[in-house]
Amino acid sequence: MDEYFRVQENFNLTSVAKQNCTKFEGYQINWCFEGFPKLISKPSFLTYLQTSFDYQFSSLMIDAIEQEIDKIRFLFNQVDEATKRYLNELGDVAIITRNYSRFLLNAYSDLKNFVNETLINWVFYNALHEDWKEKTMRYDTEIFYQARFKKLELDFQNNLKKTLKAIYKLIPNDQTIKLMIATYEADMKQKELCIVKLRSQAKLNK
Repeated sequence: MDEYFRVQENFNLTSVAKQNCTKFEGYQINWCFEGFPKLISKPSFLTYLQTSFDYQFSSLMIDAIEQEIDKIRFLFNQVDEATKRYLNELGDVAIITRNYSRFLLNAYSDLKNFVNETLINWVFYNALHEDWKEKTMRYDTEIFYQARFKKLELDFQNNLKKTLKAIYKLIPNDQTIKLMIATYEADMKQKELCIVKLRSQAKLNK
C-alpha cells in the first residue's frame, strides 16, 4: 500500500533527528539515523564510531557490528510488516495513517534508545574486551547485550500490541484480534522472565 510509504517518507522528513549523540567513557559518540526502513547505514555508523572514539575496529569486529545492524533491521521489518497487515483490516486510510504514524514514532524512540544505550556500549566494550559497567555493577558483555536485545524485541512487541488494541477498539467483536492480543501478552510475559534470567546470568559481581 503506497500510503505506508508516504507516511514513512513524511515521518522521516518531519520527525527524525538524523544526527544523534551519546556518551561512552567520557567520549561523545556521534551517529546518524537514516530513517525508515534503512534505520542505520553500516559504513556511516562505523565511520562515526571510529572517528568519535579515535579507534579502529578489527575486521572481525566490523563483521559483528554489521550483523547486529542486520538483526535490528530484520526485527523492525518483521514488526513493520505485521503492523501493516493488521492495519489493512481497517480499510480506512485516515485511521491507518494515524495508527501507522504512532507505530513509527514508538519504533523510532525504541530504536534510538537502543542504539544510544545498548548497541554503542556493546560495540566498545566488545572491541576493548571489557566487562559491561552500570553504576557499581559489572556484567558479562555478551550475555548482558542478549538481555538488552531481548528487551528491544519486547518493546517492539508491545508496540505491535498497542496497534492491535487500537484496532480492537474499532472492531470490538473481532475475536481473532482479541485472541492475538492475549497471545502477545502471554509471549511478552515469557520474554520478561527471559530478560530477568539473562540479567542474572550476566552479573559478575554477585
